[in-house]
This record gives sequence, structure tokens and C-alpha cells, in this order.
Amino acid sequence: MANKESKNPFNNLPGCAADYIRLVVKKMRWRKKVRADVQAELIAHFEDALKDCKTNEEKERAAKDLISNFGDAKTIGVLARRAKKRCRPLWQKMMIRFWQIVGITIALFAIYIGWFLSGRPVITTDYIEVANKMMKPKAADDSQNAAPYYEKAAKLIEPQNEQSFEYLRKSFIEASEANIVQIRQWLEKNHEALNLIEQGTEKPYYWQTLQGEPKDNNSMLSVLMPSLGECRTLAHGLRWRAYLSAEDKQYEKAFADLLTIYKLGKHQRGKSTLVQSLVGTAIEALSMNTARTILYRHDIGPQQLESFYNNLQVIVSNENFIIDSSFEKLTEYDEIQRSFTEGHFGFEHIYLKRLFTFRDSLSPNDSHVLSITVQNLPAAFDVLFTHPDKQHSRQMTDAYYDFWGQAATETPFELKGRDLEKETTALIKGNLLLKILAPAMQKVAVLSWRNKAEVEGTVAIIEILRFKQEKGRLPDDLQELVTTGYLKSLPMDPYSDKPLIYKKTQDGFTYYSVGQDFIDNGGKMGVDKDGKPSLWKSDDGDAVFWPVFQNKTK
Repeated sequence: MANKESKNPFNNLPGCAADYIRLVVKKMRWRKKVRADVQAELIAHFEDALKDCKTNEEKERAAKDLISNFGDAKTIGVLARRAKKRCRPLWQKMMIRFWQIVGITIALFAIYIGWFLSGRPVITTDYIEVANKMMKPKAADDSQNAAPYYEKAAKLIEPQNEQSFEYLRKSFIEASEANIVQIRQWLEKNHEALNLIEQGTEKPYYWQTLQGEPKDNNSMLSVLMPSLGECRTLAHGLRWRAYLSAEDKQYEKAFADLLTIYKLGKHQRGKSTLVQSLVGTAIEALSMNTARTILYRHDIGPQQLESFYNNLQVIVSNENFIIDSSFEKLTEYDEIQRSFTEGHFGFEHIYLKRLFTFRDSLSPNDSHVLSITVQNLPAAFDVLFTHPDKQHSRQMTDAYYDFWGQAATETPFELKGRDLEKETTALIKGNLLLKILAPAMQKVAVLSWRNKAEVEGTVAIIEILRFKQEKGRLPDDLQELVTTGYLKSLPMDPYSDKPLIYKKTQDGFTYYSVGQDFIDNGGKMGVDKDGKPSLWKSDDGDAVFWPVFQNKTK
């Protein structure tokens, strides 16, 4: 007991002084070592002041006087704490400030993340309904719609897979006798479906009523376009029926099927999804390619050529070859409303949960965009703090599609030398949604011009051949066809902004576009990566419409 008392630092002080010192130290609210140092200093100060006192009563009075002079214990504790802070070395002060800033930053970031994750989007517009109204012509009624015929035809053909119908996709020169036997059997089996396609193409309009997936709250991205694969297969079937009719010298039937194919493609190219428009463009190109093949393999009379020309002109004369992107723009609008919170605590921000849903729907080439955003810190910072808000995203979407709406009206030759990818990247900079969802419009625009050149080139070839049948010679140039009334105007080459090139040769004539290299190679056909002649898959060579090189063994 005596040993414990000897260790009590307040043994030599009156009780009032000990209580005062303990209260001062308590009010300092500081770490233990610093409080111990201050306590030792105060004890030493009181002991020095009281050492001359003879009795306990004198010590008590003197201690109370000192306490009175010191003042309020809480105030003294605060002053002592401040004094200790001022006495810290500079490095210590800087470290303390640094960790204080880190702590505050972490706390604020945690609060921000909590706020960021708490918002939810609000669906205000049914863009599927908007798209359905947009695609249906205002003056049309259901009796004028080709869609029911195409859908019924699609249900009549057997379930598809790529291998089952590979023989249908072969060109006439590639097909073996066994393939042709298969094709004749397929044509006989699917006669009713092909007739339904014919009936559908006689309708003036085509539109579908789109539906979304309820599990995805009917988003535009969940819309399925039924029958596209089946329509493409039926187009190949009609192509083969045209081939075989021509081989039997039934040219009117062959040309009728070619016109049916073209009208089927044109229907698909209306106000529809980009995928559907591209399928329609491919079907139109299939019709024209087949027409050139048949014209090259057969000597067809002038009356039959004139009839084909007139009927084809009726279809193509009012065609706008530029692919419409209205559906894609609406899709972007829909995703903006689904991918941003709606005014949560006065602010809008990206809804991360929606972004994660893109992982399953993105192609391998595009999925890295989202992965980088989630895993890479700088990209994640952009999404969390600097991503454009909903209104700005709408404005960027409008700017993107307005840009391509204008660019699509300019030929590849007019756009030559411009870095359109760089220009569009600047338009959508920092916008993750547009980076993920915006289609490659440059390729789409180029396909439109190629399709236009191919169609108008085929029309001109029909009239060149008719001129030869009626005049007994080839025209000296295409201007002669315009002068004599065979053509209304000269078809233009989008890769030169000059007329498509017509040249008489020893064996006949050559008719071509200068192609993607913008250079006239004298009618030398470009080849693809496998070395096969190709209209548009080569950057070195011309796109030759005539002669039909793959059928040179005529």
C-alpha cells in the first residue's frame, strides 16, 4: 500500500490542485503521452509554487490562489492543446494535414458513391410505340401492308441453319449438278412461300409492329426483327428460280423474279432498323448481280429487255438509296432514359446497373469498352464524375446523327481526305453510351452509294444491250444513249463524281466504277483476300459491272 502511494504523482499536492490538474488534462482531449507530459509540467509548477508552505492549510490556500490565477480548467486545457499543436515540427504538421485531407476525401467519396448507387432511372417515353408510329406510313391501312405475307412465308420454310442452305447461296457458276438437284427440290417444296413473297411485294407498303421483351421493360434494344433470315433465304430461292427460268429461255419469268427480289429488298430498306436496312440493301444487290449474270449468259431480245428496263425503272426511279437511321436514334434516346437516374437529389448521373446489362449483348469487338470502364481507374473516374448528363447526351446524339445525315448525302469521293472517324470521335467524346451503341455510320453511308451505283449501272447495261440489239452495234459512248432516249441521264460513279466508265473493247464493252482506291485501273477487276474477283472487297482495282468476270466461261 505504501508502495502504491509512493507512485502517486499528486502525493505532494493538495486535493484541489490534483483535481484541477486532472480536469485540465482531461479537457485537452489529446493522446496519452502528451497529456502525461502536460500533467507532469503542471504538477512541477504547483510543487515549485507550494514548496515554501509550512502547513497543509497554507498549501491549500496557496493552491486555490494559483488555480484562481490559472482560470477555467476547460479553457486552460484548450490553450494547452493549441500550444502543443504549435510546437509540432513542420514535417509532423504536414503529415497530419495530409492524412486529414485523405480521410475527408475518402469520407466524401464514400458519400458520393452511396449517392451514385442509390439513384434509379425513370422511363418517361415508350420509344417502341414512337418507332411503330414512325414506320407505318400515315396514309396506309393494313390491307396495303406486305408484312403479313412475309411473315407467313417465313413460317412455311423449314427451320434454317447455315449449312442446310449453303447450296442456295452459291452462284450459278459455282453450283454443281448435285446442288442444282437440291435447289430444284427446295423450290418445289417452298413454292407456296415464294408465291407469298410475290404477293407481298405487290403491296405498296411494308411495316412491322415491333415488340420489346417484358423482362427488359420493353427497351428498344430488346426488339427482335423476325423473318430477316427467312426473307434472305427466300430471296436466294427466287434468285435460283430466275437462273433456272433463264436457262429454260423463260426470260419474262426470270425478270419477274428479279423484280420481286428487288421489291423485297426495297421493302426492308424503309424506315426500319439498321440491320433490316442492311439486309434489304444486300437483297437489292443480289437482284442486280443476278440480273447482270443472266444478261451476260443469254442473248435476250430487245422487247424483253425494254420491258425489264421499264418495270425496273418504275421501282428504282423514286428510291432514296440513303439508309435511314431514325430507328437507331430512337434507340439511343431510349437508352439515355434507361441509363441515367432521374433527378436524384437534384442531379442526374449514369446508372451503372444498366451499363452492366450491355455485357451480354455486345459483340466481342465492342465489349472491351465496358470492361475497360469498370476495371480501369481513369475510365471509371470519367463515368463517376465527368460523363455528360442526360440532356447533354441527347444533344450529343442529335449532333452525331445530324453529322452523319449530312455526310451520307456526300459521295465517297467528296469525303475523300476527311478523317470522319476522328470527327465523330470528337462529337461523342466522353460519352460511353454513344461509344457502345452508335453504329458505324461511315460504312453504312458507303454501302448506300455502292448500292446506288450498282443499281444505276445495271439499268444502263440493260439499255446498252438493247441499243446493240436494235441498232446492230454498241453505242460509241453513253451520251449517245441519253441523246437517243435510252437513258434519261448518265449514272454517276460515287468514287470519281464522274459518270461510270464505259469502254468499247474487242469482245464487247467494259462498264465499271473506279472503286475504293479512287483510281481508274482501266477496268481491271479488284480481287478479295482469297484472290477472287470482287466488286467492292478490294482496295486495289476497279468495281467492274461488265463483263461479269465470275461467269467468263459463258
